[in-house]
Amino acid sequence: APSPAATVASPFRIASITKPFTSVVVAQLVGEGRLSFDDRLADLLPGSYADLVPRMHVLDGVSYGERITMRQALTHAGGLFDYAMSPSYGAALFRDPGHAWTPREMIAGAIEWGTPHFPPGEGYGYAYADTGYVLAGVIIEDLEHSETEQRYFCIGKVDAGILTVRFTYRENIIRIF
Repeated sequence: APSPAATVASPFRIASITKPFTSVVVAQLVGEGRLSFDDRLADLLPGSYADLVPRMHVLDGVSYGERITMRQALTHAGGLFDYAMSPSYGAALFRDPGHAWTPREMIAGAIEWGTPHFPPGEGYGYAYADTGYVLAGVIIEDLEHSETEQRYFCIGKVDAGILTVRFTYRENIIRIF
Protein backbone atom coordinates (compact mmCIF):
# COMPACT_ATOMS: atom_id res chain seq x y z
CA ALA A 1 0.00 0.00 0.00
CA PRO A 2 1.29 3.46 -0.83
CA SER A 3 2.31 5.76 2.02
CA PRO A 4 -0.11 8.53 2.94
CA ALA A 5 0.55 11.92 1.36
CA ALA A 6 2.80 14.28 3.32
CA THR A 7 1.17 17.23 5.01
CA VAL A 8 2.55 20.32 6.76
CA ALA A 9 2.40 18.33 10.02
CA SER A 10 4.23 15.26 8.67
CA PRO A 11 7.50 14.40 10.41
CA PHE A 12 10.58 13.96 8.26
CA ARG A 13 13.69 12.03 9.26
CA ILE A 14 16.67 14.34 8.85
CA ALA A 15 19.44 12.14 10.33
CA SER A 16 22.83 13.84 10.20
CA ILE A 17 21.37 17.27 9.55
CA THR A 18 20.98 17.22 13.34
CA LYS A 19 24.75 17.60 13.78
CA PRO A 20 24.78 21.36 13.04
CA PHE A 21 21.98 21.82 15.58
CA THR A 22 24.05 20.02 18.20
CA SER A 23 27.19 21.97 17.31
CA VAL A 24 25.35 25.29 17.57
CA VAL A 25 24.00 24.41 21.01
CA VAL A 26 27.47 23.38 22.19
CA ALA A 27 28.88 26.67 20.83
CA GLN A 28 26.15 28.56 22.70
CA LEU A 29 27.05 26.70 25.91
CA VAL A 30 30.72 27.58 25.33
CA GLY A 31 29.69 31.23 24.87
CA GLU A 32 27.75 31.07 28.13
CA GLY A 33 30.86 29.73 29.88
CA ARG A 34 29.19 26.45 30.78
CA LEU A 35 31.75 24.29 28.99
CA SER A 36 34.78 24.56 26.73
CA PHE A 37 35.47 22.89 23.40
CA ASP A 38 38.59 21.48 25.04
CA ASP A 39 36.76 19.94 28.01
CA ARG A 40 37.00 16.18 28.19
CA LEU A 41 33.72 14.34 27.59
CA ALA A 42 34.51 12.23 30.66
CA ASP A 43 34.32 15.39 32.79
CA LEU A 44 31.06 16.55 31.20
CA LEU A 45 29.05 13.33 31.03
CA PRO A 46 26.57 12.66 33.83
CA GLY A 47 27.62 10.11 36.45
CA SER A 48 25.22 7.55 35.01
CA TYR A 49 27.55 7.26 31.99
CA ALA A 50 30.80 6.95 34.00
CA ASP A 51 30.91 3.17 33.46
CA LEU A 52 30.97 3.64 29.68
CA VAL A 53 33.89 6.11 29.59
CA PRO A 54 36.74 3.60 30.05
CA ARG A 55 35.09 1.26 27.50
CA MET A 56 33.94 3.70 24.81
CA HIS A 57 37.34 3.96 23.14
CA VAL A 58 39.67 0.99 23.64
CA LEU A 59 42.31 0.51 20.99
CA ASP A 60 45.04 -2.14 21.17
CA GLY A 61 44.12 -2.77 24.82
CA VAL A 62 44.52 0.88 25.82
CA SER A 63 41.51 2.93 27.00
CA TYR A 64 41.38 6.43 25.54
CA GLY A 65 37.82 7.25 26.61
CA GLU A 66 38.97 9.79 29.19
CA ARG A 67 40.99 11.74 26.58
CA ILE A 68 38.26 12.61 24.09
CA THR A 69 37.37 16.31 24.09
CA MET A 70 34.17 18.00 22.99
CA ARG A 71 36.07 19.52 20.05
CA GLN A 72 37.23 16.06 18.96
CA ALA A 73 33.72 14.64 19.26
CA LEU A 74 32.23 17.44 17.14
CA THR A 75 34.96 17.35 14.47
CA HIS A 76 35.09 13.55 14.22
CA ALA A 77 38.69 13.61 15.50
CA GLY A 78 38.07 11.42 18.57
CA GLY A 79 38.58 8.18 16.66
CA LEU A 80 35.28 6.79 17.98
CA PHE A 81 33.60 3.88 16.23
CA ASP A 82 30.33 4.88 14.53
CA TYR A 83 27.65 2.54 15.90
CA ALA A 84 25.35 3.45 13.00
CA MET A 85 27.77 1.97 10.44
CA SER A 86 27.85 -1.42 12.12
CA PRO A 87 26.15 -4.36 10.42
CA SER A 88 24.94 -5.33 13.90
CA TYR A 89 23.09 -2.01 14.20
CA GLY A 90 21.52 -2.55 10.78
CA ALA A 91 20.43 -6.04 11.80
CA ALA A 92 18.92 -4.67 15.02
CA LEU A 93 17.00 -2.04 13.04
CA PHE A 94 15.71 -4.71 10.69
CA ARG A 95 14.57 -6.90 13.61
CA ASP A 96 12.78 -4.04 15.40
CA PRO A 97 12.40 -0.94 13.20
CA GLY A 98 10.16 0.76 15.76
CA HIS A 99 12.69 0.52 18.60
CA ALA A 100 13.46 3.94 20.12
CA TRP A 101 17.19 3.79 20.77
CA THR A 102 18.45 5.45 23.91
CA PRO A 103 21.76 7.30 23.89
CA ARG A 104 23.17 4.66 26.24
CA GLU A 105 22.19 1.87 23.83
CA MET A 106 23.87 3.69 20.93
CA ILE A 107 27.09 4.22 22.89
CA ALA A 108 27.03 0.63 24.14
CA GLY A 109 26.57 -0.48 20.51
CA ALA A 110 29.68 1.46 19.48
CA ILE A 111 31.59 -0.33 22.25
CA GLU A 112 30.29 -3.79 21.39
CA TRP A 113 30.12 -3.67 17.59
CA GLY A 114 33.36 -2.07 16.50
CA THR A 115 36.85 -0.84 17.14
CA PRO A 116 37.89 2.81 17.37
CA HIS A 117 39.94 4.07 14.44
CA PHE A 118 42.83 5.88 16.16
CA PRO A 119 43.69 7.52 19.50
CA PRO A 120 41.82 10.81 20.03
CA GLY A 121 43.41 13.65 18.07
CA GLU A 122 45.98 11.34 16.43
CA GLY A 123 46.10 9.07 13.41
CA TYR A 124 44.66 10.45 10.22
CA GLY A 125 42.55 12.73 12.40
CA TYR A 126 39.06 12.15 10.99
CA ALA A 127 36.61 9.28 11.29
CA TYR A 128 32.94 10.10 10.87
CA ALA A 129 31.04 8.96 13.98
CA ASP A 130 27.49 9.60 15.08
CA THR A 131 28.66 8.34 18.48
CA GLY A 132 30.42 11.62 19.33
CA TYR A 133 27.23 13.57 18.65
CA VAL A 134 25.18 11.21 20.80
CA LEU A 135 27.65 11.89 23.63
CA ALA A 136 27.36 15.66 23.01
CA GLY A 137 23.56 15.36 23.16
CA VAL A 138 23.75 13.57 26.51
CA ILE A 139 25.96 16.38 27.84
CA ILE A 140 23.59 19.07 26.55
CA GLU A 141 20.64 17.38 28.25
CA ASP A 142 22.57 17.09 31.49
CA LEU A 143 23.61 20.76 31.46
CA GLU A 144 20.16 21.95 30.43
CA HIS A 145 18.26 19.60 32.77
CA SER A 146 15.86 18.94 29.91
CA GLU A 147 15.68 17.10 26.61
CA THR A 148 17.89 18.45 23.86
CA GLU A 149 14.88 19.38 21.76
CA GLN A 150 14.10 22.22 24.17
CA ARG A 151 17.40 23.92 23.30
CA TYR A 152 17.07 23.06 19.60
CA PHE A 153 13.59 24.58 19.63
CA CYS A 154 15.13 27.90 20.65
CA ILE A 155 17.43 27.80 17.62
CA GLY A 156 14.63 27.01 15.18
CA LYS A 157 11.96 29.52 16.13
CA VAL A 158 11.83 32.16 13.43
CA ASP A 159 9.58 35.16 12.87
CA ALA A 160 6.98 34.87 15.63
CA GLY A 161 5.88 31.33 14.91
CA ILE A 162 5.81 31.34 11.13
CA LEU A 163 8.49 28.66 11.19
CA THR A 164 8.85 26.50 14.25
CA VAL A 165 11.21 23.57 14.24
CA ARG A 166 10.54 20.80 16.72
CA PHE A 167 13.40 18.42 16.84
CA THR A 168 14.88 15.68 18.98
CA TYR A 169 18.28 14.07 18.36
CA ARG A 170 17.02 10.70 19.60
CA GLU A 171 14.51 10.34 16.81
CA ASN A 172 16.21 12.44 14.12
CA ILE A 173 12.79 13.82 13.26
CA ILE A 174 11.90 17.36 12.32
CA ARG A 175 8.45 18.92 12.20
CA ILE A 176 7.97 22.32 10.60
CA PHE A 177 4.80 24.23 11.44
